[in-house]
Amino acid sequence: MKRTIWAIAPLAIAFAAAPALAQTGFNGFYDYSTWTSVATDGGPVYSSIDGPQQTLTLYEPDANWDWVPQEFQFSHVVAASGTVSFDWVFDATGDSCCSGLNFYVNGNLANLTGGYFGNSYNFSSDYVTGSYSVAVNAGDTITFGAFSADGCCGPSINTITNFQAPGGVPEPASWAMMVGGFGLVGGAMRSRRKTAVRFA
Repeated sequence: MKRTIWAIAPLAIAFAAAPALAQTGFNGFYDYSTWTSVATDGGPVYSSIDGPQQTLTLYEPDANWDWVPQEFQFSHVVAASGTVSFDWVFDATGDSCCSGLNFYVNGNLANLTGGYFGNSYNFSSDYVTGSYSVAVNAGDTITFGAFSADGCCGPSINTITNFQAPGGVPEPASWAMMVGGFGLVGGAMRSRRKTAVRFA
C-alpha cells in the first residue's frame, strides 16, 4: 500500500501544478451573465455582449448632470493563477471631456486611457486603442472601469476583445498523464496480486 501511495504522489503533484488552461471570451467560468455590474454613484449601468460572447461593450455612466465623478465597474473573480489579457478600444467621439477606461486587480488601478478618480478632469483623445495583460492569482478580483467625471453629455464607448483569463482547467496533457499513470499503477497492483495468489 505504501508503494502505491508513493507511486501515485508524483502524479497528483504534477496534476496540481499543471498550468491553468487559458479561456477566451466571456463564456464558461467568465460567462457574461456571471460578472458583477455596479455604478459607483448608484446610477444605472449599461453593457452589452455580442452573440458568441467575444466582444464586450461598456458605456460610461451618463445618467445625471451633477458633475460627480463616477464609474461603471464590471467585475469578476479569477479562477486560477495565470495571465489576464485583452485588447481595448476607447471611443469618446460623442463626448471627449473627462472620460476614461480603467482596469483593476483587487482594487489596484491601471489607467488605460483618459480620466480616473485621482485625475478626473484629464482630457483624453477621442479614440484610443491598446492591449493590456497582467499576472493574477486565483481568487483575485478583476474589474473593468468605464469612468466619467461629469456624468453627462453622451457616454464614451469602451470595447473589450480578445479577453483571455486562466480558466482553472488542467491542460489535456496533464489529464492524460494522470489517467495513464493511474492505469499503470492499477495494472501493476493487479499483476502483483495475481502473482502473490499463485505462489501462496
